[in-house]
Amino acid sequence: MMNKKEKVAVERIYDPEEYFDKSGVTNAVREVISLLVENRPKDPIAFLSQYFASLVEEVSVIVRAQRLVCLTHHSRPAFPDNVISAYKLLRDNGLSGKIHNELLKGLL
Repeated sequence: MMNKKEKVAVERIYDPEEYFDKSGVTNAVREVISLLVENRPKDPIAFLSQYFASLVEEVSVIVRAQRLVCLTHHSRPAFPDNVISAYKLLRDNGLSGKIHNELLKGLL
């Protein structure tokens, strides 16, 4: 028979909200839903698949930033937000101006 403290510990392990928060699922789902709403891809299921695949792939920060910029056509309202997100990703990872130039070359 478990005591009260052990029972609380077991319940915490199985608390879905805590599990999702600690594992990063909550943030990933929020982000991808936001991206879906902003970018409105023609094939949302393929978009979701590519998004989640990119989370588990070990890709460089440059590739992740490039994917953000290429999510939607430059004429769409979400494009400036995607560029800002890509810039913040690069900046937060301490990448230099040289790396920013490499990204720009890859986009051209």
